[in-house]
Amino acid sequence: MKRTFFVFLFCLSLFAAQTVCASSYEWANLTSAGSGTVSGVFPSTGVTVTYTGTDLNWSQINNVGTDWWSGNNCPGPCPAYIYPGVPFPSNVDMISINGDGSQHTIAFSSPVTNPVMALISLGQPSVYTTYYFDQPFTILQDGIGWWGGPGTLSLVSGNGLQGIEGDGLIVFNGTFSEITWTGTNSEYWNGFNVAAPVPEPGSLMLLGTSVLGVAGLLRRKILG
Repeated sequence: MKRTFFVFLFCLSLFAAQTVCASSYEWANLTSAGSGTVSGVFPSTGVTVTYTGTDLNWSQINNVGTDWWSGNNCPGPCPAYIYPGVPFPSNVDMISINGDGSQHTIAFSSPVTNPVMALISLGQPSVYTTYYFDQPFTILQDGIGWWGGPGTLSLVSGNGLQGIEGDGLIVFNGTFSEITWTGTNSEYWNGFNVAAPVPEPGSLMLLGTSVLGVAGLLRRKILG
């Protein structure tokens, strides 16, 4: 009987911890760039994000530059970046690469759960640029972007993502300290930025309340 009670409390605490997964997202503020490196931060958590690669073309930092997420061939915010639960990119920051076969790495200073990547103009109608990631991912959305259509993102075997003027959002399911990839069929440039979840205050409060409740039950059980 006593063992069953403790197992129940353990399972209850795990269930409570899972509520932290209920999150909103925020986009990285990119703040500095150097030779082969771009760095930034997720404002609410202070987790830093760093891109490294020999294929770095150029970047937009400190919210300065062209708004590739809106306008031109889009009558306002591009639909490729509109998806339930993920806010529209909050700044114009982005990283531009050619997508060649060298290794590209995004590293987080603390592990990030279910990071989202927004992609700008991956590939062309005549150049099917493909990213091969070291982790599986899910395509959340694709569609018309700043440069127009077709705006297609497609899955390719081997954790591959192929674009034909591809714009959209993908998510990596799991918890990661870094994500790496290589490319094939490089082009003039394609771009991206990343978003990370922020635990909602209500979820954190629920977690704290549940843990305190479990502690109280455990104390009463022990003291009898």
